[in-house]
Amino acid sequence: MHDLLRSLAQHVAGDECFVGDARAFENKIKSSSSSIKLRHLSIVDGNLETIPDLIMKQTSLRTLSFFHTPLIHNLPEDLFRKLRSLRGLNLSETTIANLPTSLGDLVHLRRLDLSHTKIREIPESIENLRNLLFLMLEDCKYLRNLPNGVMGLINLRILDVWGAPLDGLPVGIGRLKQLRSLRGFVANGCTLEELKSLSQLRYISMVKLERVSDRAKAKAAALQAKPHLVYLYLYCTLPSSSSDVQLPHANDYEEEDINRIREVFEELRPPPCIEVLLIDGYFGLEFPNWMMTPSSSSFRNLRRLDLTNCALCRQLPRLGMLPQLDCLWISGASEVTSIGPEFLLLADSCFSPCFPKLETLGFRNMTNWEKWWWRWEDEDNQTTSLLPSLNKLIIDMCPKLRSLPESLLCYATALKELRIRSAHSLREIQNLPSLTELILVHSSRLVSVSNFPVLKHLGVYACEGLKVVEGVDAVEHIQLDDREVESLPEWLTGAGEEQPRLPSLHKLTLKNKICHRELPDWPLIR
Repeated sequence: MHDLLRSLAQHVAGDECFVGDARAFENKIKSSSSSIKLRHLSIVDGNLETIPDLIMKQTSLRTLSFFHTPLIHNLPEDLFRKLRSLRGLNLSETTIANLPTSLGDLVHLRRLDLSHTKIREIPESIENLRNLLFLMLEDCKYLRNLPNGVMGLINLRILDVWGAPLDGLPVGIGRLKQLRSLRGFVANGCTLEELKSLSQLRYISMVKLERVSDRAKAKAAALQAKPHLVYLYLYCTLPSSSSDVQLPHANDYEEEDINRIREVFEELRPPPCIEVLLIDGYFGLEFPNWMMTPSSSSFRNLRRLDLTNCALCRQLPRLGMLPQLDCLWISGASEVTSIGPEFLLLADSCFSPCFPKLETLGFRNMTNWEKWWWRWEDEDNQTTSLLPSLNKLIIDMCPKLRSLPESLLCYATALKELRIRSAHSLREIQNLPSLTELILVHSSRLVSVSNFPVLKHLGVYACEGLKVVEGVDAVEHIQLDDREVESLPEWLTGAGEEQPRLPSLHKLTLKNKICHRELPDWPLIR
């Protein structure tokens, strides 16, 4: 199908466009009865090591792209002098380490993509590319500095240096006033202040925030005053001793640094227009005040919030009043032992729904979380509306969590999907009347699953203690991991019972087998 679509696209484009390997391109040029004014060329060739001379002769090219060409190491010095009309150049995922200085001859270039290459240095002549709109340098692992010439790209809209081990950005980034997206901004004192003039930013991710020396420098960035900022990602570097399993501890940091990082984050308050916010690696003992006491007006547009590896905070922020929040992930909050009503709402707002639009809620790697209770009643003994829109709940690697809250079970009436993995203290799950999909993985002490009247799909993997599965008459599909068992579990087969335990079951998926109701071995599971 892809080949057919490509052939159709090439037919429509005629002689202006070519996609294929180097040999096919050479054959096309040589077989053409008339001169071709090729505009768009994409080479897909895993064996190509050097740029063919025929490409350098295509002086009318507007875009040149190389896909799946990992063997290209070097570019001819005069390549860009001959292709001066280029508007787009894609060298991503090649192995080039340097660009010729003739890069500065591409004065019409709009997009330059060097992502995932071994580029070590970009020539200062890049300053000549005054029409450049997109500069993509994602995951350039050998690029440690940007040339000062980048600061002359006054029309640049997107600068992506995510994953490049930069020591910082050159002084003068504040002159790039047309920037809409800045991904991988390396925090330090001087360039933070220059962010103030980038009023058109829609997206910014800031890394190495632990290097900011004081709150005054963070305040100079004036994030709260950016009228168009929609996406904000704030990263602190985790200590070298931490990992996905071993989260940071207080003794990994100096007390001075712990206090300073909170002061820095106090000044990194997002504007009211923010829609997506991620905080990763924050090591303050408490979240900044603008998170602990948010109001429906201060973050009226926030739709997604990720709090990741905030390992020293003992209490989660009060988020229940955020009116547009539809996705919330809490991960790596290893000091949190209990989540109660303070997570839901503020004291003066108990009559409003909590998390009115939240659809996805996830907790991951909460290693010390034991208690979850959300019951909140007002003076008239009427329970506040909780999670009326929640559709999907994920609990992953929370080994000490003992139970799900009753208020969740009673009032999350829109909940359709529940996924639980590595919750080794959880013993029972019950009474979710709207649930249609339940996935249980590596929860060794789970004993009972009951009362899911509309459940359609049940997946059970490595839950050796599970003995009771009942009140799931509507289930149609069950998935099991049978790698280390000799027989099906009794809760499935219903040994000794005359009536089928799962009357609606039509499909059983094992690791090595799929059973359907019409197959001869179906009586084994009744």
